[in-house]
Amino acid sequence: MNHGGMIKYVILSLFLLVITAKTKAQHCPFDMSGIIVVNIHTDKDTALLTGLTISLIDSNGKWVADFWQNPPRTTFKGYIDNENPAEPKRIRFPFAKDNYVLVTRSRFKLEQYNIKISYTRPDKKKDLFETLIISATNDDVYSLCGTYDEEVYPGWMLNDKQYAYKPVEVVVKVK
Repeated sequence: MNHGGMIKYVILSLFLLVITAKTKAQHCPFDMSGIIVVNIHTDKDTALLTGLTISLIDSNGKWVADFWQNPPRTTFKGYIDNENPAEPKRIRFPFAKDNYVLVTRSRFKLEQYNIKISYTRPDKKKDLFETLIISATNDDVYSLCGTYDEEVYPGWMLNDKQYAYKPVEVVVKVK
């Protein structure tokens, strides 16, 4: 390879290196992540019930992960990257409002799990409702990439049908 060809090779290599680095830096902080949102209220009121314990359990009833109530604001600081990984419990997902959320993989097979909802009164008196175990579908897992900071979750076209965001809604009968 002559001197001119070598310079072109070096310039091309540097250009590709810069483009690759820039592309990696532009990935969504929640690339390949999904979110499950649960809205729980009573049959007498549409206000969200707070102070609940909501868990994802497997088919044997074994605990897998806990949901948390979407925080009022984001307290996570800095860019999200390998050096500063996301802490979802400290990030507000505006479209999820004040509902309970769980961040998972975007292709999470939710149908293989159940959602367990319980409430224990701090005063140890009679619980507001019995512990519930509900099922959900894979359609209840929504992609976070490009949407995590949106006020309104955009509708998507998936398999020629509109895939509109809707939280899992649970209505409990108060004792």
